[in-house]
Amino acid sequence: MSSPPPLLIHPAPPASFGADQRVAWLAGRQLGLVTRDQLLHLLGLTRHQIAGRIARGLLIPVHRTVYALGVRPATPEARAMAAVLACGDGAMASHATAAALHGMLPWRRGPVHVTTPPSTRRVAGIAVHVSHSGPSVGTTRLRVPCTADARTLIDVAGSDGAAPARRAWSSLAGQRRLRPRMVEHELRLHSGRRGTALVREMLERHRLATTGHTKSELEAAALQLCAAHGLPLPAVNRLVVLQDGTYEADMSWAEARLVVELDGWATHRSPEQFEDDRHRDFDFELAGWSSVRLTWTAVTAQAEATARRLRRRLAVGRESVPTDLAPGQAGRQ
Repeated sequence: MSSPPPLLIHPAPPASFGADQRVAWLAGRQLGLVTRDQLLHLLGLTRHQIAGRIARGLLIPVHRTVYALGVRPATPEARAMAAVLACGDGAMASHATAAALHGMLPWRRGPVHVTTPPSTRRVAGIAVHVSHSGPSVGTTRLRVPCTADARTLIDVAGSDGAAPARRAWSSLAGQRRLRPRMVEHELRLHSGRRGTALVREMLERHRLATTGHTKSELEAAALQLCAAHGLPLPAVNRLVVLQDGTYEADMSWAEARLVVELDGWATHRSPEQFEDDRHRDFDFELAGWSSVRLTWTAVTAQAEATARRLRRRLAVGRESVPTDLAPGQAGRQ
């Protein structure tokens, strides 16, 4: 018995469409491709109708359960889409294929790379990578589901080595799409994986070049500030769960509903990161938290003034937490 369509569920086509119009409608949304399950369950075709269209050349088999409408996939992104569709639910283009979709590396000959959850079917002709680390942040490029920038960097570093990884990093930086915070988050999720050491090295070199200091130096200076001025020590690099999102905070005090971000301005000056930071701050504000950003100067040369401000905010935060709310509920970490 066939299962429901595994990927890219679409709204139903217009009721006035005939069978061939419905097939063309769906293929047009997937770079000229459809899956057998989608034809059966989304468009309502029968097995006999599918077989007839294959016999007439209207549907051309690309993989065992994926068909092209009229002509075989002619572009690299269409071949990537075919591979993702063939691998089923949760599949994303990854590694060198995702890097090409992102414009981080050029397209190259060879199999399409796809990352899938465990227990996903293997497909001949596709380089399938099984992820055991849970769902990864995905995105869509050129209409193809693929791993996001940061995960792609780690995959390329692990499978292709230093030269392609550095080229991919430089491409992202040149496109002003490099987001150090997202890279660091992926590194923590996949700690110990092949490629993470190389990406961490590139991240620290980037921070050193743009701010003059590494993230670890800035964190150490911030913790030293807290200890030297008698401030409560914060939780470091913990997740804070809010109604509108889950965020990793460089430093956080749950009882006072305060988070501190330690990255300097140079690591967040891309338009996308600027927007992300605004959304993040808004979500904290809506949840009754404060989000404070501290630079290297603030935690070193201006340490006394910064400590005084933090002490005042921590005192206000503790007073404002409702008495019927347990400390651990002020923000789950």
